Amino acid sequence: MDRYLFVDFMADALPAGITTQRRIRQRHLIVGQYTLDRCHEIRFGSPQFLLLQNDGPPHTLTWHTPGNPTPNRQHVKLGEINIIPPETILYASWPEQISTFIVALTPNFVVSTLKTFPPSRIVAGAGPWIGIDDPMLLNISAVLRGRLDHRSHDDSTYLPLAGNLLITRAYELFAGHTVRQPLAAGGLGLMRQRHILAFIDGRLQESLTLCRLAREAGLSPDHFGRAFRISVGLSPLQYITQRRISMAKEALLTPNRTITDIAMALGFASPSHFSDAFRKATGVAPSKWRRERN
Repeated sequence: MDRYLFVDFMADALPAGITTQRRIRQRHLIVGQYTLDRCHEIRFGSPQFLLLQNDGPPHTLTWHTPGNPTPNRQHVKLGEINIIPPETILYASWPEQISTFIVALTPNFVVSTLKTFPPSRIVAGAGPWIGIDDPMLLNISAVLRGRLDHRSHDDSTYLPLAGNLLITRAYELFAGHTVRQPLAAGGLGLMRQRHILAFIDGRLQESLTLCRLAREAGLSPDHFGRAFRISVGLSPLQYITQRRISMAKEALLTPNRTITDIAMALGFASPSHFSDAFRKATGVAPSKWRRERN
């Protein structure tokens, strides 16, 4: 299984390591049974609100969030539920192939369901919530699972109603977290965007190609380039250059730093390349910019 999985369950094809056994797909939701290959310390997330219910033997789930590296170890029993809000990333490991029932709901569906509730509550940016044993959520999950066995012409009405109940119950259980409005369609998503921008800032001295960034984001180069521009408003190259120029300005305020040192430290091919890029961005050469501020 890949080291980074940002899984769009609405997509026709899922990443390697996730096998669809059966599913029902509608405009704003997916209900399905999946097999997940064993993995170690993958970065996992989705643009959808996810309910995952263990469909097989008990197993051990080890996980932590990017902001808290302390590992949590959960013995996941048959039927136990985990909830992962949209755009929430967690690092996860499980030692064997597992069978999982998954309900995936789009952020638009979540926000639409909650629009009649007070605005400062659930879902994105909070969680995940692991090892839930709530009778009402278990009943709602059972109803949704039942539609896989008994499909009907009224699924298009029935499934969204059950999805509304699921979101409403999650709201009741985990109230107090902020609802985030859906991000720009086609963009990177908040958590992936944060990860990529932090990745860039930590490696400005290195060669940051479109292919390298796309691989880190788990997307194709073309998809990543389009999504990055939608989210950030600049191409990846424009953003990297902008960040390098910003860091260069800070470095130029240090008197003992030479132009060559700064150029090499920030990944420019040569001092002249740095000077050209700096002049294009600011209208003046780096040496003149420094003199004007000393």
